[in-house]
Amino acid sequence: MLPLRQQLLVVGCLLVVVGGMLSTGGQWTIGGTVGLWGVVMSIAGVFLPDGHRIDAAAVAAWRPSAETLMEAGRTMYRVDTTIDAPIMSTILCGACAHIADVEGGRPTSWTCPGCGLDLWRSEEE
Repeated sequence: MLPLRQQLLVVGCLLVVVGGMLSTGGQWTIGGTVGLWGVVMSIAGVFLPDGHRIDAAAVAAWRPSAETLMEAGRTMYRVDTTIDAPIMSTILCGACAHIADVEGGRPTSWTCPGCGLDLWRSEEE
């Protein structure tokens, strides 16, 4: 279900459209009333405070869940890198579900410290 703010905006826009259609059909009184209420609801939706706030501390503390990943011809892994400073990467080994934190972006090669498995190696090395 949509939050109240989005509901007011959607219903307000719909009422404006319905009011316009009724006015075009010659029913000025009903169309004007419906359209006016649509404008009022849209304005109320614009100025209603948004209930969804993102907690920056919770986003910064996020980590992937430690779970094994199914193999698809080779060992799977997952790398998540932040885009805001400080740049951090978390590497999840799909074989042993070990999560490692690395400063900076994705490393050029990685061996899992949990199981010793070579997850990837760059061809440039």
